[in-house]
Amino acid sequence: MAIQNKRVHFPASPYLNTVKFIEPEPVSPTWSDSSLPDSDSSGPSTPPSTSTFASRPLPSAYDDEPKMSFSAHPLLFDSRTNTSPLVWNVELPTHYASVLRPGRKGKDRDLSDLYPTDLSTAATSPAMTSLDIHIPQLPPFWKPIQLRRRSDSHARPITVGEVLEATHYHLQSRMSEQEFNRVPDAMRRKIQVSVHRRLDAARRTGDRALVKTLEHAGILLVDALGGATEFAAFVPMSNSGDSWSIIFRPAQH
Repeated sequence: MAIQNKRVHFPASPYLNTVKFIEPEPVSPTWSDSSLPDSDSSGPSTPPSTSTFASRPLPSAYDDEPKMSFSAHPLLFDSRTNTSPLVWNVELPTHYASVLRPGRKGKDRDLSDLYPTDLSTAATSPAMTSLDIHIPQLPPFWKPIQLRRRSDSHARPITVGEVLEATHYHLQSRMSEQEFNRVPDAMRRKIQVSVHRRLDAARRTGDRALVKTLEHAGILLVDALGGATEFAAFVPMSNSGDSWSIIFRPAQH
C-alpha cells in the first residue's frame, strides 16, 4: 500500500489519561486528561488470551466464607463463547455497534442494534462505581482509561454504554508528537497505514460529517492499535474488580 508523504500537525497537549466523572443523575459528562508519566518503557504489548480473564476470585478474610468473583456483562464478554457478541469497530462511534443475539428456534444468531436497555445496564457483576480500563495492545506508557462515579451513597453503577463511550472517546484522542516519537519505528509505519485505512472505513459509512472530522484530526490514539480495532472482550485484571482490560482483534474489511 503506497503511503503519501504528508506533513502531520500534532496537538500541543497529549491525551494520555481519560477520566470520566459521572454524576448520579444524567448530566453532561466531565472529562479530564493528565500528563505523560516518567516511565521510559515503550513498545506494543502482546494482548493476553481472553480465556485467562473470564473471572477472578476475590480473596476473603475468612476461609470458610464464599469467594466473590467479578465478571463482565455478557454483552462485553460471554464466557460460553469466550468472546463478546458485540460487532463494533472502535474507530467508529458507538451508534454503529451492533450485537449478535441468539436466533429463534435454533436458527443462526441474528445481528441487531443495541437497545437502550443494553447500554444502561451495569457493565460488571457485581456492579462497580469506579473502573480503570487498560488496553494492553497499546504501548505501556499510555495510562488507563478511568471511570469514576461522583461520590454519592446512591450512585448508579457504571454501565455498558459508559464503558463503550469512554473507550471510543479515549481512542479518538489526537496523538502528540512526543507520543509518536516514543513508539518503535515499525509501529510508526503501522500507524501511518492505519490513518489511511481508518479514513477509508469512515468513507464507507457515508457519514460526511464523520469523514470531515477525521480528515482534520490527524493521527489518533486508535491508530496505535495497528488495525486491531474490532471489540473482542472486556475482562477483569485484578481481584478487587476495579481494574479491567479491553481486548481488540484485527478488523475485517
